[in-house]
Formats: sequence, structure tokens, C-alpha cells
Amino acid sequence: MAVQNDILQEIAKISDVIGAARNLVEDNQVINLEPLQGAIQSLCDQLAGVDGDTARKVKPILLGLVEELSHLDRTMAERHEELSTALRALSSHGSAASAYSTQSTQPKKSS
Repeated sequence: MAVQNDILQEIAKISDVIGAARNLVEDNQVINLEPLQGAIQSLCDQLAGVDGDTARKVKPILLGLVEELSHLDRTMAERHEELSTALRALSSHGSAASAYSTQSTQPKKSS
């Protein structure tokens, strides 16, 4: 039972980190996923040694955690696409402005 409680506490901590990361991404903030990766690896190490009864009890909670990770992934992909679109628009605008300024600074040829 103690092992199960430790696992549930670890899952709760990871869930909190995922939620905080998702909020930061939604606010267009930079996030560092390295601590999350370490926490998930630690959880996997703990799960490797559990008995079948414990595994059955934590499985639904783990599936919820996987869904939270998927939600974070989708949020990050959406923000990435939005930033890519914005950068392409800025690049196009910059190219047009540069071409216009180059054209307008060249002397006109007289006929």
C-alpha cells in the first residue's frame, strides 16, 4: 500500500507540473520540460517493480496522466503553428518593405 501511495503522490506531482507547463505555453511563455522528463522517468522506474494488483489500481490514473500529456502536446503544437504563421507573416512583410525601400531609393531613369 505504501508503494501505491508513493506512486499516486508522484503522479499528482507530475500532473501539477503538466498543468503549470500547459498554462505557461498558453500564455506564450518558454518552458523547460527537462524536469518533467526526469519525473516521468522516475515514475516509470517505480512502476517497473509493482505487483499486478497495484498496477491495476493505478492504471486508470496513469491513463489520465497520458491524456494530460497529450493535451500539453496539442497546446504546444498549436502555439508552434501560431508562431510559425506569425514569423512567416513578419518575414513576408520585411521582404516587401525591403524591396519597396530599395526600389524607392534608386534614382529614376529619364527617357
